[in-house]
Amino acid sequence: MGKNQNFYQYSIDQTLDFFGSTKNGLSTKDAQKIIETHGRNILQTTTKNKNWLRFFVQFKDVLILLLTGAMLISVYLKDYRGAGILGAIIVINAIIGYIQEAKAEKIMESLKKMIHPNAKVKRDGLLSEISGEEIVVGDIVYIEEGDSIPADIRIIENNNLQTNDFALTGESSPVSKFTHAIKGDVVLGERNNCIFMGTTVATGFARGIVIATGMDTQLGKIANLSQEQIQESSPLEKEMKNIAKRLTIGTIVLCGILIIIALLANFSLQEAFIFGVGIAAAMVPQGLPAQVNIALSLAAGRLAKNNALVKQLACVESLGAVNIICTDKTGTLTKNEMTVKRIFINNQRIEISGSGYEPKGEIRINQTLSTQHVTQLLHAGIFASNAKVNPPDEEHLDWYCLGDPTEGALITLAKKYNIDTEYLYTQHKQYHQFGFDSVRKMMSSVRDVDGKTLVYVKGAPNELLEHCTTYHNGKEQKNLTKKQKERIIKAIDETSKQAMRNIAFAYKEIDTYNKDTTMELAESDLCFLGFVAIIDPARPEVPAAVGAARDARIKIIMITGDYGPTAEAIAENIGLDDGKMKLIPNEELQHLSDKKLSLIIRQNRSIIFSRVAPEDKLRIVKLLQKEHNIIAVTGDGINDAPALKRADIGVAMGRIGTDVAKEASKIILLDDSFSTLVYAIQEGRIIYQNLRKTILSCITSNGGELFAILISLVMKTFTGIPIAISAVQILAIDLIGEMGPLTALTRDPGQKNIMKGPPRNPANHIMNKKNIIDILWSGALMGGLAYLTYYIYLHLNSASPQTLINTDNTYMIGTSITYTTIVFCQYANIISRRAGEVQHIFTKYFWTNKKLLVSFLLGIGAILILIYSPLHNYFGFGIMDIQDWLFPLSGGILFLIIREGYKQIIKRK
Repeated sequence: MGKNQNFYQYSIDQTLDFFGSTKNGLSTKDAQKIIETHGRNILQTTTKNKNWLRFFVQFKDVLILLLTGAMLISVYLKDYRGAGILGAIIVINAIIGYIQEAKAEKIMESLKKMIHPNAKVKRDGLLSEISGEEIVVGDIVYIEEGDSIPADIRIIENNNLQTNDFALTGESSPVSKFTHAIKGDVVLGERNNCIFMGTTVATGFARGIVIATGMDTQLGKIANLSQEQIQESSPLEKEMKNIAKRLTIGTIVLCGILIIIALLANFSLQEAFIFGVGIAAAMVPQGLPAQVNIALSLAAGRLAKNNALVKQLACVESLGAVNIICTDKTGTLTKNEMTVKRIFINNQRIEISGSGYEPKGEIRINQTLSTQHVTQLLHAGIFASNAKVNPPDEEHLDWYCLGDPTEGALITLAKKYNIDTEYLYTQHKQYHQFGFDSVRKMMSSVRDVDGKTLVYVKGAPNELLEHCTTYHNGKEQKNLTKKQKERIIKAIDETSKQAMRNIAFAYKEIDTYNKDTTMELAESDLCFLGFVAIIDPARPEVPAAVGAARDARIKIIMITGDYGPTAEAIAENIGLDDGKMKLIPNEELQHLSDKKLSLIIRQNRSIIFSRVAPEDKLRIVKLLQKEHNIIAVTGDGINDAPALKRADIGVAMGRIGTDVAKEASKIILLDDSFSTLVYAIQEGRIIYQNLRKTILSCITSNGGELFAILISLVMKTFTGIPIAISAVQILAIDLIGEMGPLTALTRDPGQKNIMKGPPRNPANHIMNKKNIIDILWSGALMGGLAYLTYYIYLHLNSASPQTLINTDNTYMIGTSITYTTIVFCQYANIISRRAGEVQHIFTKYFWTNKKLLVSFLLGIGAILILIYSPLHNYFGFGIMDIQDWLFPLSGGILFLIIREGYKQIIKRK
């Protein structure tokens, strides 16, 4: 009912007629019929997973499923020791994931909380209070200061009503409302004869007719958009799936090969099956899921300390792949502190010092100017404003503004000139205020000033000039000639190019004010007083952050509700405009096809979209994703929720952001600063760099274990020498010997050039052909050295293959040597890999991760406990003599020499 109607363009009578209502409201009977036809005034929710289901979601990881299968087979084969170890690994990993990730869908709950449970409605000609759910279209609703708006409403009576629309439109200050119809099409944030569900009343009271309820409201439409957005898998999740897929295939093939080889080595069928499954399960990097989660958790902790709160762990690494940032302007790139910097009166410029809302600064007036003229202009600014400026208090560290920031800047300006603004408000009665709307782009206040009825007007300079017939030259009113108007417009254009917002002032005297005084009459034949230039200064840290993003080959797109020239000037101030920037106003955007828009985005290094609506922002994000970009999108209002949820990285503002925006996002910037986002991207690149090293190192040691087993099987077949290492001992490598160093490896600092190149391409997998070859030869070297030390030890101790059994002390010491050799080779592998693909280890970077060096010592300590404590019987280790340690030490050193030598060969090529 009325879904596609633009009621802001309707007069009050037209709106009432459309819904068959009157100013006395609907009858109870008619309201009940509408509920039966159109439903209650509620937001529909989608089904959510319960907590216990969310815990079991953690088991959907392919690697975890693989480990679970191995555990079940181990139970079936009565290998309870191996099954117990695998089960512990699985549960620990699930707990880590459950605790760290915030995957709950709370968007709809946040929206619901914003709706006031009761509303004052006129039914059957009587005012009564009913449940907000019972409101229907056509109802006449009364609202007052402090109320939450229960539905979308067209205002029919208004007494100084201002609403907090920030949550819905992103407008950061209370918006004055009016009753008259708006001519032409305007965006949601400029439909100021309407109020919307989810917003609140700041001041005043009003009466209006309900034009939309439930999911048909603007809030409902945004909620519906948010629910429709599909959450894409993060680059890390896709990468881990790719690794798991390859490992799964490899494990199944390996299991079959090992069973066949074991049968050839005279194992019984059951022994061969237990051996094959046990070794194949041991080959899976059991600690890798936990290492990844721990690494992401540690990175999330570092980000939180630097004002970036991470809600979903996987997005930490995704930040490193971001190649486009779609950012707001106000509050993110700028301070959101409006400050008047210049006054233009009678072709002369007055400079203003000071910044922010603190009334501290100097107004440098030329002696040729009349102070009375300046005072008159400042009075116009005060009378046509509703904001207040307050000193610091318990909740605010600095001076702050209550109300429109632009009006706050005007009040601050007047205070700098030692004008008592509060006294003026109380001494000069306001008869009426004609609120601002985006079509006429001005507002006016009719006041009693010393017995005269004056109209004070402020607004956009070009539009206000069209309503002026005279101007004040400091002494008297003079006709506003074409030449004088051109001078004023030239001055306006100059300040607009400097990122300044211009507000012009005019006034007129009328005989009296009464109900017949129309807006058109009050705002005609005005006398132009002058204009002020206001700036919302860029955050001081933003230019450096923009430069860092540029160096990192990240495209920056500004998406703002502000006007194009203002956004362009800010872009120039922060270094975003490098001569290759494109401005696309909303009017142009609406006429661009998706194909044309995609082409423009590809061809331009920086882009500004101005005066955009929520659906436009979502459209831009979808187009960018179609081009396989990884996008970070900033937002703060309810209207940003669909785009935030759709984006690869939704980034909400912590200070000014709504709960809905925060729930839809994956990261919250606690200081609202663009520079914090760029820092987070740098951290994302570092974590990917470290996870890559960790994954390759982890799988290399699994390769070493595999080759040690394969060589053992061949030697057992032809010589009868027992297997050099057992499945449980392999598990002890993954969980005890290397777990600490691999986890510490994820804390490596970034390389110096980490932000000097393009983002990684998510399509380039870690497990690519080059890295697989590297893992194979490194694993073969590791496994070969481990078996060589085992074989030499047995030979030196004159052990006969025919007499060796699993409980023989010489054999058990031999397996200890195999185990420690693989661990020491892995330590050498970690040291080599962390230095880089071609860089040698002997640089300052070697000492940058002290925790890694400590973890090596702790790992060796854990090995000593395994071998020299009663635990050695459980794992099947023999107690090594001091001289026996020469074998693993020699193996580790030889591995490092060969690997570093290979790197130097590659470097020369």
